Amino acid sequence: MLHFISKCFITAFENFRDNNDFFEKNKKMATPKHKTSKSRRNMRRSHDALGANSYHECPNCGELKRPHNVCPSCGQYDKREVVAKKAAE
Repeated sequence: MLHFISKCFITAFENFRDNNDFFEKNKKMATPKHKTSKSRRNMRRSHDALGANSYHECPNCGELKRPHNVCPSCGQYDKREVVAKKAAE
């Protein structure tokens, strides 16, 4: 008897699987059930703001430069000349 029931279940499942019309007709995208309020939206975005750039004074020429970058005015990095600057004409 158990073999007969399992065989009927398998054939019913195969018929259901082969009949794709149900799934094709009822395809829908996932949509939110409730509107996201302005407060909740803004709280979610509270960590997305960009911070201000930091600048340090170049130890060689005193100009402001980005940290861990070559100085654009004198061409030095870590007390060594990395980029040779042209002489002032």
